[in-house]
Order: sequence, then structure tokens, then C-alpha cells
Amino acid sequence: MAPSSNKFEIGTVLGQGWNGFKSNWLYLLGVVLIIFMVLIAVGTFMGGFQAVGQAYFGEQFRNSFVNEIQSDTKPDTKPDTKPDTKPDTKPDTKPDTKPETKPETKPGKQPDPKIADGFILFEVISYVVQQIISQLIVQIFLMGLMFISLKIARGEPLNNFDVFAKWRKIGWFILLAIIMQVCILLGYLLLIVPGIILTCSWFLAPWYIVDQDMKPVQAIKASMAATHGSKAQIFVFGLVSFCIVLVGVCGTCCFGYFVLIPMLFIAKAHIYLALTGETVVSSKTDNETGEGAVAKNPA
Repeated sequence: MAPSSNKFEIGTVLGQGWNGFKSNWLYLLGVVLIIFMVLIAVGTFMGGFQAVGQAYFGEQFRNSFVNEIQSDTKPDTKPDTKPDTKPDTKPDTKPDTKPETKPETKPGKQPDPKIADGFILFEVISYVVQQIISQLIVQIFLMGLMFISLKIARGEPLNNFDVFAKWRKIGWFILLAIIMQVCILLGYLLLIVPGIILTCSWFLAPWYIVDQDMKPVQAIKASMAATHGSKAQIFVFGLVSFCIVLVGVCGTCCFGYFVLIPMLFIAKAHIYLALTGETVVSSKTDNETGEGAVAKNPA
């Protein structure tokens, strides 16, 4: 496979990302805040649901202990009505040869095993449901943020429902995410380097699903072709992005996260446009607006 002739400059795409954020900062901050608020609402709801379940099973445990203790402490209501009329006339001449037996010790009170099993099952199911709902919401908003970033990079107007524009592709997007995570994890387990190569090679795969409605395998193949010869740049871009986020978040008590995440998404959108042969031809990209028209590069 011949290296792609399409390239990008790290400083250029970061500048384009910053300009794109500045021209749409209110809209982008609103999107990021909505994402966080929805996730907090889901976490709060599921936390309340778990608290109700824990209170219910706690009450069941308490009742189980109380019933067991009451059954063990019931008095013997049958009196001994037979008097002892036989006098003891024979002296006890036999030595006591029975070995001394240890007093019987009862184990501590244990909860009903069915209640314990039900509590464990409840905790597992509630955790799994919370993770599924949270990940589904994150993936939908992630697709929306990518779509918005592409529109900003292309200079297209935004509307209030762009964040939900690609939700119908959520199945392919999640399947791609699973494939990427499993394969990249295996790559990192094989001396790290294969994982880095896969990460850079498949860097654009999610963007192909969002932008061109490809299926996961098609998106992976297209990403490998587009990033061929640019993996080193993508790797350096990832390191630079990590350092920017680390410094920005630590230096602003996490508030920088709301600015840097959409900015880096727009920068990634410009990388996608550059490596797929699209370039911004309007001079507005270099000024304060961060917008411009897009044209296909000739092959």
C-alpha cells in the first residue's frame, strides 16, 4: 500500500481547532454541559434506585436475623411432671470412663442465603444496567460532537439538534468501538507497539461511520488507507493533545476540560478532512471565524 499523499500539520490543525471553538464557543459549551448534566442525572437516578434496593434487602436481612434469634430463645413450655420416686440406694462404684466432651458451639447467626443471593444479583444487574445506559448516552453524544466538529470544520451552519443527528448509526458505532477496544488492548498486551500502530491506523474509523455512514469493517479499511504514511504524525498529535489536556485541566481545576475537548474534536475533524483529501479553501479558516468552504483535492 502506497503512502497517502494527503498530509496535515499538527500546529495548523490545533490552530484550526481553537479558531473553530472561538467562533462557536457558546454552542459547544452548551453541548458539553448537556452531556455532563445527562450523565449526572443518569448516575443520580441509578444511585437512588440502588439505594432503594439496598434498603429493601437490608430490611430483609434484619428480619431474617430477628426471626432466627427469636426461634432460638423460645422457653421450654412443657414442665417436668414426673416426680423422682426411686431413692438412690446404690452407691456409684463405677469410675467415669466417658471422655469429656466439648460443649456444642453454635455458629454465629447467618443471613438467609436466598436473601444474600438476591442482594448480590441485584447489585450486579443494577451496575450492568447503569453502565449500559451511560455508555449508550456517551456514544450518542460522542457521535453528535464529531458531527458538529465536521460541520464547523467545513464551515456549515449548525442547528440545535445536530448532537442527535447520527443516533441511528449508534449500533455500528458501538460495534466499531468494541472491535477497536478489544483489538487495540490485545495489541498493547503484545509489547505495546502493535497497540500503538493499531490506534494510529484506526484513528479515523469512527469519523468514517459518522461522516460517510460506513460499516465498521469498511471504516477500518478506509482509515488504514487514509492514515498510511501519517501514523507518526497522528501519534505525535495524540501526545501533544494529552499534554494540552493534562496542563489545561490541572491548571484550571478541570474547567479547561469544557474548552479543550470540543477544541480537540474540531482539530481531529480537520485531520480527517486533510487525510481524506478535503481541504478548506476559504481564507476565513485562518482568521477569527474558523470557518471555510471545503473542496476535494484532486487524486
